[in-house]
Amino acid sequence: MNSILNRCIAVSVASVIVTTAFAAENIFPKRNRTLLVKQPAECTQWSAPLPQSQTRADYPDDARGLQGDAALLLRIGADGSYQGLIDFLASDDAYVRAAEKAVKQWTFVPAQCNGAAIASDARVDFVFRREGAITYKTGVSSFTR
Repeated sequence: MNSILNRCIAVSVASVIVTTAFAAENIFPKRNRTLLVKQPAECTQWSAPLPQSQTRADYPDDARGLQGDAALLLRIGADGSYQGLIDFLASDDAYVRAAEKAVKQWTFVPAQCNGAAIASDARVDFVFRREGAITYKTGVSSFTR
């Protein structure tokens, strides 16, 4: 009886993990998964940071029925945590607040330079659509106003 119960628990846990993995994949389509970050000159072996776990952004209440976007330039720590907002471009501050609220809860696989995890700056774009959908994509780490 205990072995059947243990198997049921293991299957339940596995299904939660798989469901969570698919939910994270839906936020960033595979073609936009890698964050495009400028490779430091001293890095002969380089891998850019990757979103690991994400929380969906909520559509701002004060922008319902409107369409807009927010491009966030954020700092990712060597431990893969969100370290802060460096800069942003947005059609309205409401979109920045909604996007940053979500990103604060995200974790990342940090950038790797010559085999060591390093902090990096990355850009994440949020597009808030009139019908309430929100799409995500990544871009190069720097941008001009």
